[in-house]
Amino acid sequence: MAEATKAKALKEYFEANHPGIFQVEEIGDEIHTHVFRSHIQTEGQSLPTALFVDDTIYVMIRVQVATGALKEKNEEQVLTYLNEQNRSYKVFKYFLDEEGNIFLDACVPTTDDDFNPELIRVILDVMVGHLTENYSGLMKKIWA
Repeated sequence: MAEATKAKALKEYFEANHPGIFQVEEIGDEIHTHVFRSHIQTEGQSLPTALFVDDTIYVMIRVQVATGALKEKNEEQVLTYLNEQNRSYKVFKYFLDEEGNIFLDACVPTTDDDFNPELIRVILDVMVGHLTENYSGLMKKIWA
């Protein structure tokens, strides 16, 4: 497998079709990880977004939706809401880390030979559309 083939293809795709959207960082590890960083704008918020591209068969898309969001007073409502969302969507899933931060992840299996940068953009578009429609509903649960 050629080194960083998917990262190179994705970088070329975004430079040609959506210049300036992503800042690319080469991590310098043994699997040639590249992180494409940007932000999704929704409801007046700027949500950190990253694409993790390396030599494995996975491309990860991650949006940090809320920081420190899960509290004792809102735990039941937030978890119920996130589980409902996770049951409704196949292409991405919400998860919480140990600090109560909420992320939206999509994992795209792909090889160098069948890598399609357009598919990554389409999944990002679906995630943006979902957040545009559902972000305020989630925030109401968090602030409850």
